[in-house]
Amino acid sequence: IGKGGQLPWNLPKEFQYFIRKTKEVPAEGNLRNALVMGRKTWDSVPAKARPMPGRYNVVLSGGAEETV
Repeated sequence: IGKGGQLPWNLPKEFQYFIRKTKEVPAEGNLRNALVMGRKTWDSVPAKARPMPGRYNVVLSGGAEETV
């Protein structure tokens, strides 16, 4: 959901919640969360914030389009 690679709203409390929940892991073990996103979502993340620290960043793409 967005326009021109940007969200059409600004919700700072929601963004802080997202960061906290995606970094939070159980205390035991050497665990990390993973963020799975499409390429356009990845492209919309500011370059200075990529990859998002403290989490695995997985980017899915449909691959190259074929021209017939």
